[in-house]
Amino acid sequence: MRFPLELPGHRLELQTRVFGTPQLVLDGQPAPQQGGVYQLPAGDGKTKEARLVYSNDPFIPAVESEGEVNEVVSRSPIALGLSILPLVLGAALGANLGDRLGGFAVLVLGVLCGSIVGYFFQKAVYHVLRSPNHPVARILITVGLYLALLMLAVFVSAILALLFPDKMAA
Repeated sequence: MRFPLELPGHRLELQTRVFGTPQLVLDGQPAPQQGGVYQLPAGDGKTKEARLVYSNDPFIPAVESEGEVNEVVSRSPIALGLSILPLVLGAALGANLGDRLGGFAVLVLGVLCGSIVGYFFQKAVYHVLRSPNHPVARILITVGLYLALLMLAVFVSAILALLFPDKMAA
């Protein structure tokens, strides 16, 4: 997703991705940076520094420049709540499968793997909910992502049931 920002005489955007780090884009190209500090052109021919900082939103940073913090998006408890659900579901799925296969180490590994999968679904859902698409499209895409997570869980369970039929029958 790209969020437009104000910079006189230039097109400045904050680009966020589901996989990858956010970055500032200046006139269609990644803005020059050194050590996490972006160098942006100022109106007087000089440059000014800008940083990406996280304040209100866990996935979409704000832009700090010259002591001012520019919030790109407002806080949305609904979007945050719906995006946390895949993380919880992934951890619960991992715990269930780990418990069925037996052993504490397998349980912990299941929770860890489920949480990692849930985290990526979490970021995807959050970005969809924050996108500029029509609200109905956002809801349909979010439902599709939840169904994809459910199908992944069923697929993993079926594979494990084929590999370990004696341990999965409970």
